[in-house]
Amino acid sequence: MKERKNIFIRGTMDEVIAKLKELAEKEKSLNITTDSDQANQR
Repeated sequence: MKERKNIFIRGTMDEVIAKLKELAEKEKSLNITTDSDQANQR
């Protein structure tokens, strides 16, 4: 199961959504290598 992170973002809904999208993009670029690693562990 994926590690869960608690993230607190202060701002309007639009700002929060924009920030979450930004974080999601960063996660995707980080996870390109880890996805295949996780598949190998199963």
